[in-house]
Amino acid sequence: MRKGILFGLLSLVAILAVACGPANNTGGNGATGNGAGGNGAACTGGCTGGDEAADDPMAFYKTVGNYSLAKTTSKMKMGDEWKDQPASFMRMEVTKVDGNKITYKMTTYDADMKETYSADQEMDLTPKDAPADGAEAPKPTTEEIEVKAGKFNCMKSDNAGTTSWSFKGMGVKTVTKSDMMESTTELQEYKLD
Repeated sequence: MRKGILFGLLSLVAILAVACGPANNTGGNGATGNGAGGNGAACTGGCTGGDEAADDPMAFYKTVGNYSLAKTTSKMKMGDEWKDQPASFMRMEVTKVDGNKITYKMTTYDADMKETYSADQEMDLTPKDAPADGAEAPKPTTEEIEVKAGKFNCMKSDNAGTTSWSFKGMGVKTVTKSDMMESTTELQEYKLD
């Protein structure tokens, strides 16, 4: 159980690192997923919309009721062998929006979808200033990827062994690799109004 929570939290950190970083979103029209097993996206491949939210790289966090459910699979190196670990799931749901301050509920589940942890989290979406040393922040690239929840034109970011893809601030996929662990987190279902 502790490993499931650890991997869920590691995935959250990676997702939030991309979501809170600089953005050059290429569009989208507020796609709405249709639940597990569906194609997940009413708009695939970088659609454009006519409203401000369509160009907002953090749109996921700005509507109460938006949620994502992601599955993490992982393996750990034990001696000379890589051993698969039990899958885990993480659900994030926006519960309160107050200007740039948002609250979301993060719930983790084991492989059988039994709840293992739940807590309210807060996030400040106020844009951050440029780095104090004058260096430019790394610029994410865009890439179209497909996961169980659908096809997305994502912002892609690489940082310290973790590659993450996000769409409007919502984590779509995260791959983490180190000498001792590999994990992949993929979006299973979502709601994005």
